[in-house]
Amino acid sequence: MHRALFARLARLSFGPIAAVLLAPGLAVAQLTVQDQTDPTVTPASLAQELGGAGVTINTVTYFGTTKSSGHFQGGATIVGFAQGVILSSGWATDTIGPNTNDGTSRTLGTGGDPDLTALSGFQTFDRTVLEFNIVPQANTLSFDYVFGSEEYNEWVHSIFNDVFAFFVNGVNCAHVPTTTQAVSINTVNGGNPFGVNAQHPEFYRNNDPNDPGATINTGADGLTTVFTCTATVNPGVNNHIKLAIADASDTVLDSYVFLRANSFVSSNIALTPLTATNPLGTTHTVTATVLENGQPAANKLVTFIVNSGPHTGTTGTDVTNEQGRAFFTYLGLFAGTDIIQASYIGPQGTLQQSNTVEKIWVDLGAVTLELTPRTAVNPVGTPHCIMATALNAGGLPAANVTVYFTVTGSVNASGSEITNAQGQAQFCYTGPNFPGADAIFAFADNNHNGQHDPTEPSDLAEKTWIFPESTPDCKITYGGHIVAMNGDFATFGGNARAPASGNSIYKDHGPALPLTVKMPTVIAVLCDPGDVHGTIFAQAVNGDFARIDVQDLGEPGRNDTYRILLNTGYDSGERPLANGGNIQIHHH
Repeated sequence: MHRALFARLARLSFGPIAAVLLAPGLAVAQLTVQDQTDPTVTPASLAQELGGAGVTINTVTYFGTTKSSGHFQGGATIVGFAQGVILSSGWATDTIGPNTNDGTSRTLGTGGDPDLTALSGFQTFDRTVLEFNIVPQANTLSFDYVFGSEEYNEWVHSIFNDVFAFFVNGVNCAHVPTTTQAVSINTVNGGNPFGVNAQHPEFYRNNDPNDPGATINTGADGLTTVFTCTATVNPGVNNHIKLAIADASDTVLDSYVFLRANSFVSSNIALTPLTATNPLGTTHTVTATVLENGQPAANKLVTFIVNSGPHTGTTGTDVTNEQGRAFFTYLGLFAGTDIIQASYIGPQGTLQQSNTVEKIWVDLGAVTLELTPRTAVNPVGTPHCIMATALNAGGLPAANVTVYFTVTGSVNASGSEITNAQGQAQFCYTGPNFPGADAIFAFADNNHNGQHDPTEPSDLAEKTWIFPESTPDCKITYGGHIVAMNGDFATFGGNARAPASGNSIYKDHGPALPLTVKMPTVIAVLCDPGDVHGTIFAQAVNGDFARIDVQDLGEPGRNDTYRILLNTGYDSGERPLANGGNIQIHHH
């Protein structure tokens, strides 16, 4: 056995068996493939899916197996365009990721193709060929494709140079951009060993699980970027198309070609870029180029429209400049994929439509986050609300973003809220019992991991808590006995009058925590409008602060309640005066 062939067979794998087990760990994007074992998939349906503006397709023939071709979807971030047709020297379904080995191979037994053999210089095997006639509107034809293979990277620069071609009236148009070289393993690659003697690596996307790892969710070990075939055709009559792919030198290891749906276009107007990805809130510009008789056509009115996607129906017009170019710019407000097309009235007075292009709008969440108010001063014990405003990359409201808030200082609090359509999320919390200051931190959790990552926007605000102003004309007198929350017998007495005068004493008789608090300084006294609830802020002789909350619930006073809270942490709890005493609250 040939030494190279023996090495290839030693690595042979009959399909990505482990892929199903590993798929949940990869990216969300996923190819789906329907081959011709599905009765709705036929050679005619494959050919018709390729047809775009300015072409009609007829007389379809096919040579291959039911498994070596099919329709695919979900390719926008994998292949480079969302959907289309696969032709393969193996099974079309083997392009479904993830890529768990670099030796997937199927034998079709369909023999070689003489045109491909002549093009590659090597004997070909396992051919798959789709042929049809096309009637173009203009004298040019273009379409988009991507080539991928299992031959990458180990068999680059070898005789195993798997080949494909797109023959338009017998001439191959699948060339490496700006060259006359046919696209193949040996003309577009990352080198062998990988990174050494690469050919046109700017057009190559590595996906070999061993060099150093598969990062694209497809079974192919390597892919080209999106290429465009452009050919001269005869308008108004049948032109013959032959799309063919085959293994070269042996039947081992497979190759694939992805053709973009509706990209076979014959028109004087072409739209670029073919695909682009932008964050929400930014603008995207497409360029229409009008050529008549191969020359730029100025002063032509071009109409642009978003045919489908989240911005369906968005339109615009522009007039071509001296270079035959017209431009359309629009703002991305919603996530998803737009399909855009342009048109103009051609030289014969008929409507000519361009190719369609894809615009992928992604929601990257918030780019900026701002808290308001930045600083604030509130009386202790009152609620404070802070508003976070999140904006996306275009400065527009970033909706449905989770914002996490954390309060530290005199109060420790946290929570999360989701931004509304205005990009706003509000968080409220109640202040402390005594003066202090808080730092409020918030961040937009764009990746939903509950942690602040370096790329996620954040902001800081400050909150200061002060004693409140006294209630005008408020007067409170009190005295009596309670059983404190700790079980100790306690006595109290005193008075307070607005704006700030009075004297108080509290004594916990133990044994749990005996203490005596003398409070000769009243800081503030508050009464509610009904003279039921009252609060006194006072300072003890040792400098501690006290908050006394009382309730006057009617005579003889046994239902009245008393509570004292010290900034040292002592808390009597709200206790009734069941053992005697009275609370009097009134406005004098």
